[in-house]
Amino acid sequence: MRAIPDFIKNMILLGKLQKEGWRIMDIENPTERQQMAAVKSHVNNIVYIKEPTEKVQLAVVKEWPSLFQHIKNPTEKVEREAVRNNVSNIQFIAKPSEELQEEVIERNPYNIRYIKNPSIKAQMEAVNKNAYVITGIQEPDAMVCLAAATKVCKGNIGDVNPDVDIVMEAKKLFSRLDNISS
Repeated sequence: MRAIPDFIKNMILLGKLQKEGWRIMDIENPTERQQMAAVKSHVNNIVYIKEPTEKVQLAVVKEWPSLFQHIKNPTEKVEREAVRNNVSNIQFIAKPSEELQEEVIERNPYNIRYIKNPSIKAQMEAVNKNAYVITGIQEPDAMVCLAAATKVCKGNIGDVNPDVDIVMEAKKLFSRLDNISS
């Protein structure tokens, strides 16, 4: 009996993956072509691929950006594309670049709320665009709080007591301002 050539086996396997992409989990080291067939079957199949190639990762985040959080070890290019398609994806990036943080804030300063540990530069950029975004920053820098308060008070905040926790005071100020404007 003759053995089935490998290329025919691969074609049969690709056919199966196009219909039942989840079967990719049974393949130890799937080729890029096999990975693509699985995610074309349904993009959710990315969760079954241990090490998807960059091309496969990009195809997934372009079609369904919310699946970015399920991609292990995305490349910087994939991170950029995921954030470009859905800014909230920046929350799934451990240490987003300064440039990526700026891009997100440029779109809308309130997007800073999605950045886990925004840089001081990013915080300042967001506050300069809109002082009220300070309320969306988990742990704002003291100088950023001072800048936000100064902006809201039109530069007339007087001397700041060095014994005062400016971060706490800024949060109180902005929560009171929110209550007043509501």
